[in-house]
Amino acid sequence: MPKSVLLVQSEKMFPEALQYYLQAEEKIEVVAQKSSGADCLSFLKSQQVDAVISSMRVADDSGLSLCAKIKKASPGVAVILLCSVFNASYVRAALKAGASAFVMRKSGLKELSNALKHKKEEGIYLCNSTSRAIANKAIQREPGEQQLPDVLTRRERQILRLMAEGFTNLQISKELFISDNTVKTHRKRVMKKLGLGNIVDVVRYHMKYFE
Repeated sequence: MPKSVLLVQSEKMFPEALQYYLQAEEKIEVVAQKSSGADCLSFLKSQQVDAVISSMRVADDSGLSLCAKIKKASPGVAVILLCSVFNASYVRAALKAGASAFVMRKSGLKELSNALKHKKEEGIYLCNSTSRAIANKAIQREPGEQQLPDVLTRRERQILRLMAEGFTNLQISKELFISDNTVKTHRKRVMKKLGLGNIVDVVRYHMKYFE
């Protein structure tokens, strides 16, 4: 969990509510609020923060472009992107830009809290609504499954889809009426067969074959 954050938002009301939540509920210091990418980058040259929470659109730049600039100048700073509308291309761009988390505003403050607590070695954090939106695209294009390499069993494909949708092992076991140990075994086989290292790879795989 970061101890200090910089907010980069072009809105006036939202940053104030967000600042109150972070300081009162999460005990995180909001060191400053900026409305433009230029002001953000200038601030980071003289002040050190653990994370930057940015909108997808700021006064003079896109959040994605700003994220890439922040990661280039300050690789150790985590960047959390807040988005109002789901767009799969935004998720791809966020991965490429080096974002630590991608959170939909409608997901609520709990998801933002989860993103802040997420360990960077686990890859980018995707909120549940983003994971579900990606999975729904896959479900809507069911015929596209024939494009998948023919290496997974029917059960393993079910496991793969639920993983991309953000289900935990316990949730998967309840959804498919199988034991938790069986889920773990299938997950390992899926990851090994497809050469996937983490949940980010799973999401990328779905985006490649189902979008």
